Amino acid sequence: MAVSGVTGDTRPELVFTFPAKMGGVSSLNYNLLKYTSMLGRFRSKVVLLREEGDTEAEFLDPFATEETVRFSYSRHENKRALYRRLGAELGTRDGAIVTDNVLTMGAVAYCGCPKTVFHYLHDFWYVQQNILAGTWVDVAVSHSNFFIDAAFSADPTRFAGRTFYLPYGVSQDTVVSKDASARLKLVFLGRLVESKGVRLLPQIDRALRGFGVVADWQIIGKGPLRNWLEAEWPNPASISFASPDSTAEVFALLGDQDIFVFPTTIEGTPVAILEALSHGIVTVVSDLPGGIRDIVSADVGARVPLGDPSGFAAAIARLAADREALRAMQDKALSVARTQLDIRRNADAYFELFLRYAEFRRAERHSRHPFGRLDHEWIPNSWTLGARTLVGRRR
Repeated sequence: MAVSGVTGDTRPELVFTFPAKMGGVSSLNYNLLKYTSMLGRFRSKVVLLREEGDTEAEFLDPFATEETVRFSYSRHENKRALYRRLGAELGTRDGAIVTDNVLTMGAVAYCGCPKTVFHYLHDFWYVQQNILAGTWVDVAVSHSNFFIDAAFSADPTRFAGRTFYLPYGVSQDTVVSKDASARLKLVFLGRLVESKGVRLLPQIDRALRGFGVVADWQIIGKGPLRNWLEAEWPNPASISFASPDSTAEVFALLGDQDIFVFPTTIEGTPVAILEALSHGIVTVVSDLPGGIRDIVSADVGARVPLGDPSGFAAAIARLAADREALRAMQDKALSVARTQLDIRRNADAYFELFLRYAEFRRAERHSRHPFGRLDHEWIPNSWTLGARTLVGRRR
């Protein structure tokens, strides 16, 4: 593989930018970069965005790129100065940017970066971003038909022929070992935050015991609700916690689990569901539009109305009472993962699209920058940063 800076390296540059957080977004990009067979067609780079004061756990797995940059910033900065700093990392080389955030798209438009912008639509919040970004976005990509249709319908003229549904996947190199005679094993995998439905987990366990089902719980993840969850759990002997730092550690914990319980309140296509299916784990999840409805059918899991702990418990209890049916669903989950969610095949489909960057680059990018009074070119970034930080402290 050619090395950046070496004379004769004429490859286009592919830059991924996304928040430096543990979670599905990082896992998606990590898997695409690790498993594609086409990475060498680009000079590749990852820019990990980290806002000052962000306390969420960072994604620590090394990316399979030629360069990884950690970009720290403050929301109080002079936005023009911030755009210039980030624009320098995006570079002036021909190629593509793959992103999920308006900070990057704004930097591209403001600095005149020549790269084509591919915008991920993870869920409806990103669709709203896409609408506001105007022609800063060249191509919209999503793992869910629902969100692609939403973006296209919002402005068909601007996005005709520029929206693409591409399912992604996870590694299928997993070891699965189920013991039908053992006590039911339930797993939660995700950030321990409000939006993932963490506060419903103790209620689900209590309701499950009302059905006469006692299960062992494995909670995999990091987040501010860890201590709360430990204190609220009705039977501490039935729960264990793990805070792995790598995907390999997560996979090692999933191998013998039976049911993935995920009462999340906002999602697109959770990578955790794909990881569960690849380990033969039946999924019981909140019924949300998007990728969840694309993937979680009745033969691999159950979709439960939002915020319904009794509904979650009832679905789990039915599976606990019929282990033969549970095993059949586990086998089906593995089959779906192997045939539809193989990251090696699906990652190459993404890169085939990225290689069409020149075809999709817009001739002009028109959108109004939401600059404030302290974002003028002539105001030093240190002045803007200091003034806004001071005002923020007083509030």
